[in-house]
Amino acid sequence: MPQNIQTFSALTDIDTKRRLLVKLKLVRHGSTKSLTTLNQFAVNVDDVVFELDLFDPIKLQIELLSTESGGGIETLLEINGIEVLPKYQYLSSSGNNYLTKKGAWQFEIPKNFYLWHHNVSGQGFIA
Repeated sequence: MPQNIQTFSALTDIDTKRRLLVKLKLVRHGSTKSLTTLNQFAVNVDDVVFELDLFDPIKLQIELLSTESGGGIETLLEINGIEVLPKYQYLSSSGNNYLTKKGAWQFEIPKNFYLWHHNVSGQGFIA
């Protein structure tokens, strides 16, 4: 057998030791107060990077407590260099990534990120 027979197998293996690099940025327009959590961890800054396990689900919640007229919060999310918000904002609880009214907003990736991304980007399902 040729020496490189395992090359294809090695390329298609999932490295289970890899991590998800999650970059979250909140852009505030006007004066706003909010509570933000990512996987139930409080987020106290508007520009933060998290490392999560490769197979962790992702749940982002923002509760807008107060805002002035015309103000709001724009949510930008990137995972391992792949734009998630605003690109897939239609999958959020309000259908967008911009909060202008008091209340709760949520965006969730309930399963492995790469399986989810493969599906929502129109590449089909992975069995």
